Amino acid sequence: MGQQPRRLTPSASTLHYFGAELRRLRTAAGLSQAELGRKIRYTADTVRRCETAERVPSDRFVTDCDTVLGAGGALAALWKTARFHGVRRPAAGDSGFEAPALDRPTLDWLLGNLGHAPGRPPMLTPDEAVLDRAAGELERLREADHRYGAGVVHDQIDTLIAGEVTALRSASDGPAATSTGRSLVVGAYELAGYAAVDVGAVGTAQRHYLNGLVAAQDDRRYGAYLIGVSLAHLALHCGDASTALRMSLAASAGTDSCSTPAIRSALAAVTARAHARLGEEAASTRALAVADRELEAIRPGDEPAWIGYFDGAYLADERAHCLVDLGQHRAAQAEVRQAVASLAPTRRRRLAIDTALLATSLAASGDIEEACAVGRTAVDHAAAIASLRSSQRVLAVLARLADHADVAAVREFREYATERLSPPAAAGALRLAG
Repeated sequence: MGQQPRRLTPSASTLHYFGAELRRLRTAAGLSQAELGRKIRYTADTVRRCETAERVPSDRFVTDCDTVLGAGGALAALWKTARFHGVRRPAAGDSGFEAPALDRPTLDWLLGNLGHAPGRPPMLTPDEAVLDRAAGELERLREADHRYGAGVVHDQIDTLIAGEVTALRSASDGPAATSTGRSLVVGAYELAGYAAVDVGAVGTAQRHYLNGLVAAQDDRRYGAYLIGVSLAHLALHCGDASTALRMSLAASAGTDSCSTPAIRSALAAVTARAHARLGEEAASTRALAVADRELEAIRPGDEPAWIGYFDGAYLADERAHCLVDLGQHRAAQAEVRQAVASLAPTRRRRLAIDTALLATSLAASGDIEEACAVGRTAVDHAAAIASLRSSQRVLAVLARLADHADVAAVREFREYATERLSPPAAAGALRLAG
């Protein structure tokens, strides 16, 4: 008796989706893994490992499979899109997400051991003109990141970190430093971390967030945010809900006496996301109730500027993710529609991600035609920016529709997504957007 093929989860990652498509085409062609391997001069084990996302295939492997399987270029186009949007061997210097590396910094933060080094001499406060120039550049890059995606601005963010932010950090490490300078440094590291996630460099993102945590020093609230929101979201992005939950709970525990409603709501929302990902519906519901209660108590003038983005629409987005993970798709769709309706046209990445989330939920609830129609809108948003996360979300829609691959609307949607998100098309859209 032959061995049962490994069950695939196409929505797990771009590489998983590619593997699922390769298996679908091979099966439709009536070929075994060994037969396909012989035709393209690879071993059966290589075909198996590429199908099960255990190996990143070579370009020649993909092109030969496309030819032998009669895919008409579709498989090769999908692979080009995947490579363009982040499926690759780990880049030099990026070791990937390392959950154990978060434990010591979090413990040090809880115990208050991230402050000034003993005997360090006071540093001079940076010149106001330097602060203003760096703050203006940081705000420009933050807006460009929202509008065009990190693929366009992450090099500029790295330049800011290596130059003015490093200089400001040296001047902001002493007790004579201003809170404005310190917050600017932390904000720059936070943006750099977020941008690194958007280009697929999760190990780099982790390092940026941890650098921001050290730079925050005595700002308990900003430190809590970096641990319980930034790092916890990174853990969720990397599929580690347990670490996300641990981070959000640690951040909440470490800010009992100094938190604000917006920070408590944001932390509770991430706690709810982690519980939902773990399938813990009751705990997720309780955390969402806390997030809702704290949202009602927000007074914008009393909140730190760096959490000014957090509002009812953002919480609706977090709630929608919880509901999708819990399989409550009708409720999720109502929440994500509310979130999308409130977004400005310049928030292109968030529009792409939330529209793709809506399409994914519609596909999961059996609304195939509407899922494809909404998915096209998500493709249009994603094609206008350089954002790995946006493209991953579109591929997640396609993965959710994999069981309906023979439906005409799904075929047309897949072709549309492949064409619009191919590297040349994406580059052209970005030139127009710029």
